[in-house]
Amino acid sequence: MNQLGDRVEQLTGASRKLGSVADIDELHRTTFELLRQIFHNQTAAFFLLDQQETTLIVAATSGYDESIDHRFKIKLGEGVIGQVAETGNPMLVPDAQADSRCVLGDPRAMSKMSVPLQSGNDMIGVLDVESVDTPFTNGDLALFSLVAGHVAMAMRNVQLQDSLAKRARKIAAIAKAGQSLTHSRDLDQLLTQILESVHQALRLDVCAILLWDEAQENLVVTAALGYDREVKGIKIKRGEGVTGLAAEENRPIVVGDVSSVDYYVPGLSDCLSDMAIPLVFHDQVIGVLNAEDRRVNCFDDTDLLHATVFADQAAGAIGNARIHAELCQSMDESSELKAKLNLIAATSAEIMSLTDLDALLDKVLSMVRDALDIDNIAVLLPEPSGLHLRVHRASTAAEVHLGLLVPIEK
Repeated sequence: MNQLGDRVEQLTGASRKLGSVADIDELHRTTFELLRQIFHNQTAAFFLLDQQETTLIVAATSGYDESIDHRFKIKLGEGVIGQVAETGNPMLVPDAQADSRCVLGDPRAMSKMSVPLQSGNDMIGVLDVESVDTPFTNGDLALFSLVAGHVAMAMRNVQLQDSLAKRARKIAAIAKAGQSLTHSRDLDQLLTQILESVHQALRLDVCAILLWDEAQENLVVTAALGYDREVKGIKIKRGEGVTGLAAEENRPIVVGDVSSVDYYVPGLSDCLSDMAIPLVFHDQVIGVLNAEDRRVNCFDDTDLLHATVFADQAAGAIGNARIHAELCQSMDESSELKAKLNLIAATSAEIMSLTDLDALLDKVLSMVRDALDIDNIAVLLPEPSGLHLRVHRASTAAEVHLGLLVPIEK
């Protein structure tokens, strides 16, 4: 084995290498390589806790015998590896051949070390190494525990990066789905499109849209997807059930087990989880987006965040579709009015796809000028100080005001 100074230097290098890994497979490869350099062993494995945190499963191995089924699982508390995961204490087995608790990756292994992979108080799993020639010492165990600390930190960082990347992709999918809603002006078609987008972008299989009926003063299930019975037309009073409560209090509500509350109104048969998000347009609750599932605690904070982001876009689309329908119903649909409405709809859809601020504002000015026959137009945006608005963009007639500062209070 190397001298202590050499090992400390190797550990320092190991920390730098582990800190730069980009994905979990690279982390496994880098860890196995470092263990070979430090301990000269050929057999190592990652065991990770499953989602229920009751069983350890093999995530990656190095040097395992081909006759061993890599799919085997170890219960928490079972054998050396299970005990390490349960207690959080590292374990050295000097004579692995004589210890019946050992599950050996290499049948020839004479010594074994298992250490916990922990991030703060959270148990991730166990890192295990074996030696086929030289027994491990307590000094080896102490050094291995330090290595495992660096590995656990790197693993948590990789998992966090992966989670952020997945969330970014999910938000992008939600934004794309939301943009597609701006093209629809028919309310029935729009509601169907919203539910399809919820299913595709949010992976919610059972969902419904309830809209507020001013005349009857209740919520009405106007569109539904995935239910095992007919729910369209069901009426819910404001404050009644999960959806009615969400509408009355204007806040998202998640119930992990509906059997634990006495106000749940049955929708999906054998439903256990319910999530309701208000649909708010111009500060008014116009309806509720509702999702249900037969699994307990199915919806977490991330699901609620994504559904809320989507619900904001859906509410805007529904509100605009209603306004469009009311305009078409109450006014004479002259060719000029149709042209202007079509222009606004087409320009609004184009604006949603623009990412350059100046180009977006130019398009807004153009839309207002062409649709409303107004030439003197300016767009004012808040300054970083929050004390003034600055004329950021203006039409030809108003360009003299570019850069003008206007106090917020005035």
